[in-house]
Amino acid sequence: MQAIADLFSDDQSFAASGSLSATSDSFSSYAARIVAAAATDASTAASALERRQSSYDAASDALSSETGVNVDEETARLSELQQQYSTAAQILSVLNDMFDALLAAAKS
Repeated sequence: MQAIADLFSDDQSFAASGSLSATSDSFSSYAARIVAAAATDASTAASALERRQSSYDAASDALSSETGVNVDEETARLSELQQQYSTAAQILSVLNDMFDALLAAAKS
């Protein structure tokens, strides 16, 4: 039992791996270094993700403002088109009345 406890507290040689350099340290100290390195890598990745997400959001907003539908603008445009259609219908009605009057005058 003491031999197992000594494995955790006695210095061991560890080869370089990943971002960790070769060292001679206790198993628990080396495990703490592994956890610290993983936490640093996770923090770096989270920061990079946050920057990329911010860039993506800015690009998405820019694209949306250029190509997206603005409800107020579309409503105003639809109202304008409706008024133009109504005016064109009135003009056609007047022209139809004038044509009918011309035909009636020609028949008499």
